[in-house]
Amino acid sequence: MKRIIYYLMALAMIFGFTSCGETKTTNELTTTENQSENTTIEVTTKDIVILDDTYFQYSQNSTQNIDVNLLDITDDVRVYSMDFEEIPVNDVLVKNERYEIKSSYVLENAVDGNLSFILIFDDMQTTVKIEVSDKTEPYIISSSMISTDGKSDIVFQFELFDGSFKQVTSDEMSNSDYHIDNNYLTIDADFISMRFSDEDSFVVNYVLEDESLVIGLIIISKD
Repeated sequence: MKRIIYYLMALAMIFGFTSCGETKTTNELTTTENQSENTTIEVTTKDIVILDDTYFQYSQNSTQNIDVNLLDITDDVRVYSMDFEEIPVNDVLVKNERYEIKSSYVLENAVDGNLSFILIFDDMQTTVKIEVSDKTEPYIISSSMISTDGKSDIVFQFELFDGSFKQVTSDEMSNSDYHIDNNYLTIDADFISMRFSDEDSFVVNYVLEDESLVIGLIIISKD
């Protein structure tokens, strides 16, 4: 009998995950503060919008790049260490259809299982935080807790290794409300918008199958 690994809500929140949520603005572009979420680096004379921290998890056994599709990064992107030293963009990011964080950068620079750096683009700033483990069972790379306005499809990246999706469910969800493409699960905007007409957040459950079953959940909240 296959063993079952339960990723309950507490595990879904293991990093206190949020994606792009409430924003802050600052006019003091020449001032830096110690708190990463309030840190501003002098880049432009315009206001910088401070986004919530952006979280991912990653395994030392993974090889795929981390897709940062929810951030909609623009070509003016700049990268900084947490000590406010600029890092060459090409060291950290690669652009295919959209920007991705290089697997090699994560694996080479994580310290004690953690890696953080700052992205600034399109007059917005976020701190990226990645927790690195040695897991070998399928898992979700993207944050398990995101906020959205419900106007766009939401894409979640997984590491399936040699496994596959066994099941995706949510209240009122049909097979046409989501689709799976290799390591990606997309929840359709029409379904998200429909759920938001009655509630401010909802849960999508998934089951991944490999030598074991991995049961997890995603929480989607209204901006």
